[in-house]
Amino acid sequence: MYHQRYLICGCTSVATAWKYRRKLVLMEDGMTALMEPGETHRVVTKYRPSCFVTLFIEGSNLLKVAEELHFTGAPHFGVAKVDDPLVLQELMRLSALLQDGSDALQLQSQLYALLERVLNYAEGQRARRKPGVIGMMRSLNRARDFLEEHVNETVTLDDLAAASAVSRFHLARGFAQEFGISPHAYLVQLRVKHACALLRSGMACAEVAPSVGFADQSHFARHFKRIMGVTPSKYAHP
Repeated sequence: MYHQRYLICGCTSVATAWKYRRKLVLMEDGMTALMEPGETHRVVTKYRPSCFVTLFIEGSNLLKVAEELHFTGAPHFGVAKVDDPLVLQELMRLSALLQDGSDALQLQSQLYALLERVLNYAEGQRARRKPGVIGMMRSLNRARDFLEEHVNETVTLDDLAAASAVSRFHLARGFAQEFGISPHAYLVQLRVKHACALLRSGMACAEVAPSVGFADQSHFARHFKRIMGVTPSKYAHP
């Protein structure tokens, strides 16, 4: 198999051997394979059925993330596999969010969490240059203000980065560290807060979801119950 993009393959259940870079690579449960564009691999032995999740990433996209982490040049993975439960966990979480139809902000944030962990295994990393504390706080406050001003709109990590004048990576990480919650989780709480006010005013549950930015009724009901402890209809008519 020939790969034109970077490949991250997390294996929850696997017992195979393949040839990659003229070496035999043995894959076992919990391992994650890391392959680069232009490479090939061939399965040599398969001892039992496999269960895995694979993410393909364009080289230009991974390069942008690597630049924010202060790598020099395109990321190079000298290792073909890693036995890191946290890498697999982040990959499986991203897969679950994609299947769940999560919004762009949550997907982008999770993708960055995965790539940050994966890039720990890339060669050529430079020392990280952290923004000044005061400047970073101003940026994070601008990002929070942006969320509050666009609570009923589709917001992406790129939007927040542009509004706060800080890289997407530093924004995603810094926001959670400073406010104790991810940008997406903060936005969801804002939307639920606004939904409570609309429900109390008498607006129908079916009209509230799109009014506060939820893509559909099921996502609205699930997040509302998780935060408020009751369904929207029960909250509106106790």
